[in-house]
Amino acid sequence: MSKPLYLGVDGGASGTRALLVEGDGQVRGLGHGGSGNHQGIGYPAAIDHIHAAVHEACAEAGVEPESIAFAHFAMAGDDVEIDQIHLTHGLQATFPGLRFALTNDVWAGLRAGAVEGYGVAVNCGSGCGAVGRDAGGNSVIIPDLGYEFGDSGGGMQIARDAVRAVVRAWDGRGPATALTPVVLAVFGEPDVDSLYVSLYQERHPYWSYRKLTRLVFVEARGGDPVALGILTRIGEELGVAGGAVARRLALGEAQFPFVLTGGTFRTLDSPLAEAAIRRMRQDALGITAVLPLVMPVAGAALLALDGARLPVSPEHYGVLRSLGQGWHPEERYGVVKE
Repeated sequence: MSKPLYLGVDGGASGTRALLVEGDGQVRGLGHGGSGNHQGIGYPAAIDHIHAAVHEACAEAGVEPESIAFAHFAMAGDDVEIDQIHLTHGLQATFPGLRFALTNDVWAGLRAGAVEGYGVAVNCGSGCGAVGRDAGGNSVIIPDLGYEFGDSGGGMQIARDAVRAVVRAWDGRGPATALTPVVLAVFGEPDVDSLYVSLYQERHPYWSYRKLTRLVFVEARGGDPVALGILTRIGEELGVAGGAVARRLALGEAQFPFVLTGGTFRTLDSPLAEAAIRRMRQDALGITAVLPLVMPVAGAALLALDGARLPVSPEHYGVLRSLGQGWHPEERYGVVKE
């Protein structure tokens, strides 16, 4: 008989990934789908994208979803109880009989970097968020619900702050910045006057900002103080969120990993990461700052093993890394200018 398979699903704004593994971490199938965050596209579309990713992974493994022993869905947008209810109903209808757990996607980021299964993670992907779990299993989450809910972070916030800085430099409220020609090039506008009008008229889609995030890192590395200030402020906010989680879990004196997860973190050697770590240490001196060892979808697969009460060891991380599931093996923000 074939070995039992366990499913991890990581659903974010940029896409959905599904990974089927055996109990020792051996990969059997990988699938992809569109955005898994219902907050941008609605619950039905998010569930459809999850379905596509899972079925691609199952097709690669030559199995049907109903044969999966246990699954963990780590989904952006699973923030409050009503999200949990709608997503659970959608998953149950799409995968009848499947045993699964459902959490916010930042938990997969924590598992991807916390070999012992506990610690604090802050996410800087398209959005932000913070989670933590202590050695006794107690957990805390600060989800990303938006600026008015106290949140300020993520790659999109970095990009929006860059546009804001350019406008403020243009109208005299802020200093000149090397971000001005960068922002104009990304939006295809000849000058800030045109940019100002086009933004007011909402002629640029929300996702136009995505290209800017990386370029803010480039200009910060090149010495632009405005770009550096943007990354430092966002990093400090992430450190504040991580510190709040640590305090609520009474981890101030403990030794634990501080995982910097999400696609905007590519290295610990950046103004963003350095600011987050520096601020976090004000609340928890015993942290060891780490990037994830494996991709978030692999973290979700490890959570599936946890849910099935199977042991997870450092060897699982080694197996997953050897099979192409290591965290960002090459690309680094601020090093290569596109």
